[in-house]
Amino acid sequence: MKMFLLFILLLPLSTAIAEDYTAKAGITLKTDIEIPEAKIGGGEFYTLTAIPEEGVRLINDNGTLSMIFHNAGSYNLMIKINRIVKSSCGGVEATEIKAENISAKIY
Repeated sequence: MKMFLLFILLLPLSTAIAEDYTAKAGITLKTDIEIPEAKIGGGEFYTLTAIPEEGVRLINDNGTLSMIFHNAGSYNLMIKINRIVKSSCGGVEATEIKAENISAKIY
């Protein structure tokens, strides 16, 4: 019974530190990231920004993020979605609406 309780207590910890992706170097990994619809009529749009580490090539194609890892290792990538609103007077306001970390183990 003690071993079962220990397993139940450690399960969330092991899930929290697991990589989101595991792949071989040079393989392209793709992930879909939900980007909200822009307001009809203009004045509002959303951007997807990915901050890569050294050795990672990222290609953003309207919500589908392709990741190419050139070398083996552990990687962490920060993904951000921003809402951009412009007024009729030419001013722009940017608000971060989501930030997510993606981890990958490349062999």
